[in-house]
Amino acid sequence: MQYTDHDIIAAVKRGERYGFETLVARYGQTVFTMVVRIVGDETRAEELTQDTFIKLFETIDRYDPKRASLSTWLCRIAYRLVVDELRRRHKDLLYYAEDLESIDTDEDADFEMDSFNREVMLNQLDQAVRQLPIAEQNLLTMYYYEHQSIRDISFIVGAKESTLKMRLHRIRKKLYEIMIKGNKNE
Repeated sequence: MQYTDHDIIAAVKRGERYGFETLVARYGQTVFTMVVRIVGDETRAEELTQDTFIKLFETIDRYDPKRASLSTWLCRIAYRLVVDELRRRHKDLLYYAEDLESIDTDEDADFEMDSFNREVMLNQLDQAVRQLPIAEQNLLTMYYYEHQSIRDISFIVGAKESTLKMRLHRIRKKLYEIMIKGNKNE
C-alpha cells in the first residue's frame, strides 16, 4: 500500500511503527545523500541522518504541510544539525569532485574541450569552491548538485528567497574572481 505523507505523519503521531518505518524508508536516502555531501564522512553522515529522524519524531507536532513538504522539512532539520556539527568542529569538510565531474560543456561552443583541459578546469573550480566559506559551499551544493528550488532552500536555511538569489549571484561572481586570480598566478 502506498501511503501519502499525510498518512505517514498521522501514523507517526499515533506512535505506529509502520509510520516510522515508512518515513525512514521514503526519505532516509534523501537526507543521507544531502548530509554526506556536506560532511564528507559516511559514518558521521549516518549518525546525523539518524539524529535528523530522531529530531523529527520529537518535533512532529510542529510540522506544518502548508509551509513546506515533508522532504523539505526533513532537509531543514538535517541542515541545521549539520551546521551545528560543523560549528562544533570548526572544519570545512565539503568535497565537490563528484559535482564537478558532472558538469557538461556547452555543445554549441566554438571549441571542443579535450579531457585534459576539462580536468584542469574542474580541478580549478574545485579549488575555488574549497576557498569559499562553508555556508556558501552548502548553498552551492543544495542548488546545483541537489537541484533544490530557491523556495525549498529558503525554508531549509531560514532566509528569504530574494536574499538567496542575491547570495548565489555573489557566490558565482566570487568563484569567477577566484578562478581568474588563480589563472593569473599560474
